[in-house]
Amino acid sequence: MRQERRYVQTYIVANGAGGSRRARTARGTVEEMDRRRALVEGTDVARLDALSGQPEDAPLEGAIIVPGGQFRWADGVVPFDVDTALPTAQQNAVTGAVSHWLANSRLNVTRRTAANASEFPDFIRFTTGSGCSSPVGKQSGGQDIHLAAGCFFGQAVHEIGHSVGLWHEQSREDRDSFVTISWANIDPAQTHNFDQHITDGDDFGPYDYGSIMHYGPTAFSINGQATITPTQTLPAGVVMGQRNGLSAGDRAAVRFMYAGLEPSLGNTWIADFTGDGRSDVLFYLRSRMTWYLGSWATGGLVWTQVGDTTGFGQVLRRKLVSALVGANSGS
Repeated sequence: MRQERRYVQTYIVANGAGGSRRARTARGTVEEMDRRRALVEGTDVARLDALSGQPEDAPLEGAIIVPGGQFRWADGVVPFDVDTALPTAQQNAVTGAVSHWLANSRLNVTRRTAANASEFPDFIRFTTGSGCSSPVGKQSGGQDIHLAAGCFFGQAVHEIGHSVGLWHEQSREDRDSFVTISWANIDPAQTHNFDQHITDGDDFGPYDYGSIMHYGPTAFSINGQATITPTQTLPAGVVMGQRNGLSAGDRAAVRFMYAGLEPSLGNTWIADFTGDGRSDVLFYLRSRMTWYLGSWATGGLVWTQVGDTTGFGQVLRRKLVSALVGANSGS
């Protein structure tokens, strides 16, 4: 019987004010090392399990994104303010939508105030309008998200999706393989919402009927008949045009657009920070200027927000981290 080979990875840790160094090691089989590296670098571990003979999970859904760094929010920080004339119902929708984006992405959708306005010349303004609308991607200066009386939580989540760089899902280049557009049933003033974005959009992943960026079957219909008809049977539980929240495909597309916010070699450090003999992961999320500690104490990597990294020491991995206290500087 062949003996399973085990490997060691070594990381240098500097401790205390004097900066004395010692080596920390992480041991395991190559598969275990791959799993740890995959988690650090944001790989879908369910897929890694599938490659090693575990049951395959459902295919990832996709999206369509606006290409170009000029349309991305710097460091994943999306400042916003709210027009005081916006009705209470829509202001509540904004509050809920912002919380949803904070919980389901690594972006920092943060309030712009008089005190920090000079830091954020580019920002979103939620205001009234005749419908629900937003520019796609970051623009220069203030850009308006319009929320009319019929725009609530789901519509606000959808419009923030546009602002961070997502087009409508039915605008994908491959959409004709998945839906039929009935142009005769569409309000002529709204046909642009059904245009494909081939030269100014990039399809990401498979078509996602469940995307919050996808229209429902009778969107902008002038006669109550379908404007969008699926050409395939929708997956179980998927509702085309849902406005309950970001789909897995929506979240994956945002992670792709803002890949610099994902755990990677440039913003993570591995060592035994908790003193339990296991290799932990310290991750700095620069969009929120926050440290997260990933611990293996339960057998899987569990992330915990740590606002103060005092006592964790300093870690050398590719470059010196001069101080891991206060989380006030990025990497």
